[in-house]
Amino acid sequence: MTELLPLPAQGLPARVITHVGNDLELADAPLRPELLEGIAQNTAHASAAGTRRAYEGDWAAFERWCDTHGRRALPAQPQTVAAYITDRAALVEPGSGDHVYAPSTISRWVTSINVRHEREKLAPPGATRTVKDTLAGIRRDNARPTRRMTSLLLNDLKRVLRGIDLHYYPACRAYCSRLRALGTVQEKDQPHSALSGAQPGTLVE
Repeated sequence: MTELLPLPAQGLPARVITHVGNDLELADAPLRPELLEGIAQNTAHASAAGTRRAYEGDWAAFERWCDTHGRRALPAQPQTVAAYITDRAALVEPGSGDHVYAPSTISRWVTSINVRHEREKLAPPGATRTVKDTLAGIRRDNARPTRRMTSLLLNDLKRVLRGIDLHYYPACRAYCSRLRALGTVQEKDQPHSALSGAQPGTLVE
């Protein structure tokens, strides 16, 4: 049995007394309706609209996969989620042999599945060791190699700088500052004094 115990303090809501067997248990007072509404609104806006759409799309894809393979999506067993991401991680592009989905994308899928379970007050399968280890293995095996670019050498940089239009003051100033940074031009060699009074865009003879 539950009853309300009024408190004499100013403006305080009544506390709830719950009878548990022969004992009495003091519970929290109910929250005001406007506070509950505010909590619901804040919860709904916890994620950006784009993030919510991504989660919904990821969940829909997982549901379709479960329907095809005869598995239950909600609540999903850890083995189901592990099998799903393993199946998707194995897909490769024809010809190139590159993996279709990056590990970061697959990791987001697991997050989306977890979010849906948490929303339904269910244990997130992605928090289990089975799914964590499966995802870690995918990250290691499917990691895309870092694309390394050839360094721009000093002579190449000088050649680029020589192609800058020097007829206008801003270009000349930028050219000189870059050469000075490279140590190829001394301060006295720069035409700064001749150009110090020129306005940007002024043609210098």
